[in-house]
Amino acid sequence: MNDLVRAMQGSASESEAEPWSSRLEFAYFRNQVLEPGCAEMARAIFEGLPSATPAGAFESWGVLGQVAAGASTDSSGEYATIGAVRGVLTENANVAIGRLADTKAEPYDLLVVDVVDALLENAEPALREDLLGALRAFQRRGPSEAACVDVILRDYPDPGATR
Repeated sequence: MNDLVRAMQGSASESEAEPWSSRLEFAYFRNQVLEPGCAEMARAIFEGLPSATPAGAFESWGVLGQVAAGASTDSSGEYATIGAVRGVLTENANVAIGRLADTKAEPYDLLVVDVVDALLENAEPALREDLLGALRAFQRRGPSEAACVDVILRDYPDPGATR
């Protein structure tokens, strides 16, 4: 599994990275049903993000978004596996929060929004506030970012928030 993650994250292009992410999907979260080992895969992806190529980071966030979606409900795998994946995502939430709070846009930022959106489903109140704050920071980047985040924030109204 670590070899697959490294190959995906070291890819020079999205077309080179995609087969690696497909192999990870097939092995660990086919149709967003989380399989044993998925938490370890997610952890390996987070650990490799700092050294990932741009294409590798793009595919990594895509994989993490799918895994986060699979972990956001209790119907997608064994409870122990779901809990382990949620734990890894929560432990690494600051990576996503930092990415969205960064004013420098990256091509994969909308994939990070997907991860944050899924994390909101089960987040404790303090983490939820941090996640919402990151979404609001992303929202301030521009009109397209605002439109994307507005859809999510409808489920989490904050009358005190301003753009």
